[in-house]
Order: sequence, then structure tokens, then C-alpha cells
Amino acid sequence: MGDDVSHCASATLGRGTHATVLQAVRSLPKVRVEDEDQEDGYKDWSLKGYLLYGLDERWRQTRTPEELGDKWDLKHRNLNGLLAHFANRGIYSPWDWVALRSMVSLETHKRIGHKVLLNAAIPNATVWIILSAPTLYTACRERKCADKETRGQLWKADQLQGFSIPRWKFWRHRLEEVKGHPDGTEEFRELCQTALDAMDRCEKP
Repeated sequence: MGDDVSHCASATLGRGTHATVLQAVRSLPKVRVEDEDQEDGYKDWSLKGYLLYGLDERWRQTRTPEELGDKWDLKHRNLNGLLAHFANRGIYSPWDWVALRSMVSLETHKRIGHKVLLNAAIPNATVWIILSAPTLYTACRERKCADKETRGQLWKADQLQGFSIPRWKFWRHRLEEVKGHPDGTEEFRELCQTALDAMDRCEKP
């Protein structure tokens, strides 16, 4: 984990070790296993596919946090951190859609009164930015997920959908705006500032 996030809890930001393990798994050869549904009675099986399927299942089982620091809050941050590491290494192909849905938390109404949203949902977005800012910035430049209409109330229907540079700038503006919210925790403020620093580094020539 980089020095820029060393002051944040490691559980919040995930660990690159898991990505290294999965990357190693990708190099393993596929195994022919019996499958009566296949024409020749066999199919190619890979540990990578099994692990990613398990990851998808775990993601679907993770519920919205009910209070700050509860197990669902921690699971969300851990999974987002893990997927961010996978995205950086090109391991998990649907990462852009998952990341976009996390970033939508920065597009909620200006009057944020829900502490779980402020201190759980928005930090999930900062986890992506801190760990994968260059990857996200590239996605914005390449207009990834342009056909996806996921958005918060502050991102209007007539604005570009998916990843885009205007949306990147909007997210940065929102981080500046919300980091001083009176209901934000100290960790929340630190995550916001670290994410802003990561975005600034991407924009430097």
C-alpha cells in the first residue's frame, strides 16, 4: 500500500496480496472436467473462474450498512478495495460498472443528512479513487460505460453518462464540498483529502 494511504486503516483499503494471488491463478492451465451437459462430455474448468464467481456471489450478499462501522460497512470497503486492486491489474472485467456505482454516492443531494451515506457510501468512492485514480481517469478519458445511465440526483439526465472528464471534475468538486461536512468523521475527512490528492496527481501533465 502506498505512503499516501498509510494513515488509513488497511482493512478499509483492501490488500494487493489478494490481487497477486488471483493474478498467479490466471496463469494456471485449464483443466478438462466431466460435464454431461457438454457435447463431448467435458468442459474446461479454471480456478480463476471459480474464484471470480465466488467474488460475485459475495458482492451480491453484501447489504447496505445500517450504522457506521458495522460489518456491512467494513465488507463494502474491503470488497471495493479488493476490486480496485483487481482493476489495476486487469483481472476483474466488470470493475468499471462496480466503480461507477460507487462513485454515484458523490452525486447525492447537497444536503447530506444521512450519516451512513456520508461516512460509509462516500468513503467507498474514495477507496476507488485512492487506489485506482489513474485507472479511473483513463476510463473517463475513454468514456467507459457510456451506455450506463446510473447517476445521482445532482448529475442531470442531459449530462454525459458513464465515465467522462466532466463527471471526473464534478466528483472532485463534490469531494471538496463534502469533506468539511459537520457530520463527517476524522477518517472521512482524511479519505476525502487523500482522494483529492490522488486526483490532482492524475491531472498533472
